[in-house]
Amino acid sequence: MTDLIYPKVATDDDACDWTNVIIWRMNAGARARSRSVYVPCPRPVPVPGLTARVAKKIKKNKTC
Repeated sequence: MTDLIYPKVATDDDACDWTNVIIWRMNAGARARSRSVYVPCPRPVPVPGLTARVAKKIKKNKTC
């Protein structure tokens, strides 16, 4: 049932630190309301020593 509501993503981890992007998006509304100068969205920072992983596909058994 939850597979229909929340589909699995293709990758588990992209080996990047998204903290600066999340904080930028949280502050985007305040910048728009105050009509401040446009600030481009920062890029996620790759974490050294990690590689991106692809999620393994799980085979479903038909037990109906």
